[in-house]
Amino acid sequence: MIWLTSKRFGIAALGIALAMEVVCAILVVVSANENTTNEIITSAIAIPTFALLAGVGAVILSRQPWHAVGLMFALSPLAMMVANIASFYYTASLKVDLPGRVLAALAGNPAWLLGAGSAAIFLPLLFPTGHYLTHRWRWAGLAGGLGLTMAIVTTLLRPGYIDDFEDVANPIGIEGATGVLDVIALVGFVLIGLSVISGLLSLVLRFRRARGVEREQLKWVLATSGWAVTFFGVITPIANNVFGYYPPDVVFLTTIALIPASVAVAMLRYHLYDIDRIINRTLVYGLLSAGLGALYAGLVVGLQEVLQSVSGGSDLAIVVTTLVVAALFLPARRRVQVTVDRRFNRRQYDAVRTVEAFSARLRQHIELDALRYELLAVIDETMAPTSKSVWLRRQS
Repeated sequence: MIWLTSKRFGIAALGIALAMEVVCAILVVVSANENTTNEIITSAIAIPTFALLAGVGAVILSRQPWHAVGLMFALSPLAMMVANIASFYYTASLKVDLPGRVLAALAGNPAWLLGAGSAAIFLPLLFPTGHYLTHRWRWAGLAGGLGLTMAIVTTLLRPGYIDDFEDVANPIGIEGATGVLDVIALVGFVLIGLSVISGLLSLVLRFRRARGVEREQLKWVLATSGWAVTFFGVITPIANNVFGYYPPDVVFLTTIALIPASVAVAMLRYHLYDIDRIINRTLVYGLLSAGLGALYAGLVVGLQEVLQSVSGGSDLAIVVTTLVVAALFLPARRRVQVTVDRRFNRRQYDAVRTVEAFSARLRQHIELDALRYELLAVIDETMAPTSKSVWLRRQS
């Protein structure tokens, strides 16, 4: 089909996504009384995000024909939007008599598994080139695809009431097969997990081997993936188990959306090289916030004990602590910045030191040849160009 070009395919996927977004919005309005405020806010973020991802897929497919990453961006959001439509259609059917309520409940979970699962499995394995790292990594993709198929099939055939739709019995569920389906589903999810871990390992190996543009592309994805792992694996459990606070769905969606957003920036190469500055600033202000926060808490508690008998309250302790932390902010920021540059951006740190030393020696040079040789040496050390030369204009 010559008429079906990569660009047209991407535009068609974007058009379908926008149409589905309109349908979702209508269903949200119809079922507004049945949804919680948190569900409405979550949908207001999720639905445009899916359409935006489909738009990114269309742009990638228009620039790089039939690129695997572009196809994932174009198609995965459509499956997840089908899941959203199914959920809101079911909710709307509780308020308005609508046909196909059972079909909507049956389609929701498999569609979400297909969209989210395929993206989680194949994006890390194929990014950014659209090909596996080596032919052996195909086995990770095949295992993930097999596990995803097993998970979807068992979800469709599980007897009893459908998950998240408690009053709808599965019309195609196989009675008496719950034990077998549970085993198949467990094997499927294990395969999916191993495939996702393999994909992350593939990204790390790509990063170690990559140079130039590909290395900068991988930095974006690894940075956002690292934040997602920290948020879901460290911050959320601590907040939930220690402080009894569970982050809202909006934060979850934003964290998840950062990963495809970073993939989009990397693929489209828009402000690609800003990632070094972003990582640097994140480290600096993250460490600074943690350090000053701990200092603030410690000083407040300590000064409260000391000043309790004098002032009879804690207001003086809070005021003094605030002034101390405010006074320490700029010196602490400079110190943390130097430490981060030295530890995590060593080459740039050494380059800055080299240029500063050269600037100091520049005042002592009066011979042009000596200055030229040292200038070339500094350029070679700080920038490592493939070739270098100095052009001097002769006096007329």
